[in-house]
Order: sequence, then C-alpha cells, then structure tokens
Amino acid sequence: MNGNKSEKIIKRSSATVGGFLEAKYTLTELPLDPGRQFGKAYSVRATVTDMNTGAVEEGAILDVTRDRALAVKIFDLVSRGGVTPISLSDVVSDLLSE
Repeated sequence: MNGNKSEKIIKRSSATVGGFLEAKYTLTELPLDPGRQFGKAYSVRATVTDMNTGAVEEGAILDVTRDRALAVKIFDLVSRGGVTPISLSDVVSDLLSE
C-alpha cells in the first residue's frame, strides 16, 4: 500500500514457489476523491521474497483500471499465474490489450 489511509485492500494472495520463494499479491482500491466518491482506482502489487537470502523484488501497477470487475480478473490471472514483479507490467499490458 502507498500509505494513503483511504486505500483499501480488496484481495490478497500468497504462495511458496520452489520451497524458497514467497510470492505475495495485493489488489487495492483507492477512492479518486474520498470526499465525493467520484470513482475508484485499482492497483495490483506483486512481491517476491527469497527466503534464503532475504532479497525482495517488488512491482506495482498503480491505477491499472477504474473497473472493479476487470481489476479482480487481472489480479486473479496475475496471482494464479505466478507473475513476477519484474514481468508484472508486461503481463498486465498484454491482458489489457486483449
């Protein structure tokens, strides 16, 4: 999360890959104008931690869409597919171009 108090976590997912990599995914919702509720922006984040070395790789696509159903679909595909933070942007771009 970006520290904004009005940002809300919609979904979370995590998995262990290969016994030593921990992948975490988060879908968040942020009101565009918290006082007036003019819509919401959805963001997808991916974090992979090497549990042996402690190395962390992070990636985020902020304001990926204003459509909640599409945001959930993107999140589900990314988290189930084990998308890495470094490839997150390319994968989401490909999903949005379909």
